[in-house]
Amino acid sequence: MSSLIGYSLLRRLSVVPKELSAVILPVRNYRNRFIRPALYDFNQRQEKINKSKKLLNESEYSRRALFSDWNYDVELFALGARLRESFNFELVREALRDPTFYLVSMKEKIDLSLKDSEASNTRLVELGREVISASLNDFLTKTFPKVPSDGIIAFQEYLMSPYVLASKALHIGLKDLVVSQEYPPSKNTLSNAFCALIGAHSESGNNRRQSYQLVVDLVATQIIGMDLHDVWKIQNPMDYLSKILAENNMKEPEPRLQWASGKNTLLASYHVGIYSIKV
Repeated sequence: MSSLIGYSLLRRLSVVPKELSAVILPVRNYRNRFIRPALYDFNQRQEKINKSKKLLNESEYSRRALFSDWNYDVELFALGARLRESFNFELVREALRDPTFYLVSMKEKIDLSLKDSEASNTRLVELGREVISASLNDFLTKTFPKVPSDGIIAFQEYLMSPYVLASKALHIGLKDLVVSQEYPPSKNTLSNAFCALIGAHSESGNNRRQSYQLVVDLVATQIIGMDLHDVWKIQNPMDYLSKILAENNMKEPEPRLQWASGKNTLLASYHVGIYSIKV
């Protein structure tokens, strides 16, 4: 009622334009009474379904490859188109076969070639890791020429961790292409599949430069926007700095107080500089 009185008062004072007076209407936002009990009922049904699946050891996720419109050849072609790279699709098939692929039920429905297949992606995983390691070491050394070798190794180990590789495998669409007993595939399964895909790329007639660029585009770009101190944990930084300065014929580091503000307060701030003089 008060809103209507205020609206009438504004209209008398000519605050509301006459041409807009027909558009401005008081509105009450509310939900119908059936929405809350309906949502509650849906949640109860979903809990019962999940409980029954757990009792029957059934996965909560449906394998996309078992749908009627699945076409493995088209999916592999789409993978190459997404990456804009040329692949030998027989090698890609091998790269996406986890060692547990023979335990997958109805694997012939996923891909007919799985019926007579024997080789898994173990060989391509090792090859892919070698390609990724060499490419990342080359890239990081050129990108950070002044970073010590320990820092390069720390960055490389982070970029080759299962978490990073599995994340890239997930985002390029390997989750539904990997043939493994578990679904959704685990972090280690996805990271191995990604390494095997890089190995398949290097054996598909692509030169070393092309494989290097693919690794840089997919993996090395993950350090963009990161705080490298979170990746490289330096123990005893002053001792480590002294070692680096000694290798460059410089004296030991000397900390000096540059300026301070807010002394003896809760917001005290001290700026300390590290100085060294060449020998």
